[in-house]
Amino acid sequence: MRAAFGSYAFGALRRLILDIQGPLTLFGLRNPFYYNPYWGFFLQMLPYAFTIIVLVIGSREAVRKRLGAPAALGIPYVRGERGL
Repeated sequence: MRAAFGSYAFGALRRLILDIQGPLTLFGLRNPFYYNPYWGFFLQMLPYAFTIIVLVIGSREAVRKRLGAPAALGIPYVRGERGL
């Protein structure tokens, strides 16, 4: 479900960028993305930046939970030290 939502959000952002660049005015003001096409490059980065931000937030959550990590993770093994 998360992957489906993420792909839908990515596609929606890409479509929103195309829709923003088209009209001459936005909210009654001159559309800067229409009159200056170089600003469109920054808009085209939004879906990818959004994806990177979501992945960073998701990885922080996974690191915090440490699901399935062994109890002795990061402790060096020395034979005979654990009372066996």
